[in-house]
Amino acid sequence: MVGQPGETAVLDRILADKDTLLVSLPVVAWKRRMFAPLRAMALARRRGKVVALVLHEWADLDWKRRALYRAYVPLATRLLFSSPLVKAQFDADRVARLATRDRGLVPIPPNLERPAMLPATALAQDLARIKSSGKLLIAQFGAIYPRKQPGALLDIVADLKRRGHGVHGVFVGSFIANATIDIAAEFARQVRDLGLQTDVTVTGYIGPAAEVFAALDACDVLVYRFEEGLTARRGSVLAALQSGRPVLVNGPRGDAEFAHHPTFRSALADGALHLLSPRAETLEFSETILTIAKPHRPGASVNFTRAWDDAVDAIASATTAERHVPAAPASIVS
Repeated sequence: MVGQPGETAVLDRILADKDTLLVSLPVVAWKRRMFAPLRAMALARRRGKVVALVLHEWADLDWKRRALYRAYVPLATRLLFSSPLVKAQFDADRVARLATRDRGLVPIPPNLERPAMLPATALAQDLARIKSSGKLLIAQFGAIYPRKQPGALLDIVADLKRRGHGVHGVFVGSFIANATIDIAAEFARQVRDLGLQTDVTVTGYIGPAAEVFAALDACDVLVYRFEEGLTARRGSVLAALQSGRPVLVNGPRGDAEFAHHPTFRSALADGALHLLSPRAETLEFSETILTIAKPHRPGASVNFTRAWDDAVDAIASATTAERHVPAAPASIVS
């Protein structure tokens, strides 16, 4: 990363014959790397390059991370957002007044690709045994944290169980660390309160994509209920769609949420992605699950390569059309 001894000089040489620096936020392990993007952007601006900043999130970010990212924004010559909702959140922030008016949207592609062959993992076999007992496996893929509302899926499983249906909830993912609450402990409390101790599986983190999809293939339907409704930034939903299982989500609040995203539009058109009303409650989810979780399994509705091509094309179009960028003052680069 930029900022380590000698790396600034290396980046300077790399930028010499390049037109654009692309910075995608949020940054993993951001506390250890907080100044690296800032230095890279400042260096690119000094050389008069296009600096494109991709923002996947804004209002949902931890306030400390968002405060840091506000320092990056004035150095960007082009801002690209994962979703109209994220763009609207940014536009409402005071830092937007300091930012370039060259703003657009980019279709975020899935970060996992389903391989052609899937392994017969112990986890997949365990899930298959649960299914063979006559239970419907209702799953969710991705990190487990409050804004994804994992408790909503627990409520749905509990509701179907109370109504006499054999069901089992499967969370293919792990709990994220949170400084203010113990997410895993709160989740366990909800499981106990709903009497679901034997009706829920949390897989924990799974590394290889093949093992992720082996687990998802053992399930019947994938379900999400987001606080803000489905938005185009939800890569976990794009990954879930590659399972070939029906995916049920409460819909977006804005009509144009997927206008820039061909992959989401395709999934809606072929019926793999089912949207409920943005504020859909447990009963609506339960009734729909019983309708769409059929034995017939359609093929995966996400073309991984095409989704990435769409993202690359959107970024290329946004950055190559930009006029020459004036160099930033040399004093901002240490």
